Amino acid sequence: MRYAHYCESCDGRSPVRYTRHDAKQDRADHRHQHHGDLRPADRIEEVPGFLSATAGALAADARRAAREGVRAAGRSSLISRILGETSMKQALRLLLGGVGVIVVIEFVTRCARH
Repeated sequence: MRYAHYCESCDGRSPVRYTRHDAKQDRADHRHQHHGDLRPADRIEEVPGFLSATAGALAADARRAAREGVRAAGRSSLISRILGETSMKQALRLLLGGVGVIVVIEFVTRCARH
């Protein structure tokens, strides 16, 4: 998980950090520099990483698609013709390959940091 300090008084957010300790240090530095060591209304926020955000977006899309009736759309002759096009198949393969590469890069960089 990643973390960021958010100051409600300043409406400011620190850069994203990879440990809660670093975000707390950002908060202490901010309080010292901008608030004379007083304690304004602030918090340490958890910032979802790429995989969490992607999984959440995919789940939301799946729920929306289920509500809108994917089965009916799948039986559509227009959609069948579009998906049957060679260029569309190639585009879908490239898209899925790109997503796969992004997931692998995120995994490798996350493992390298820990």
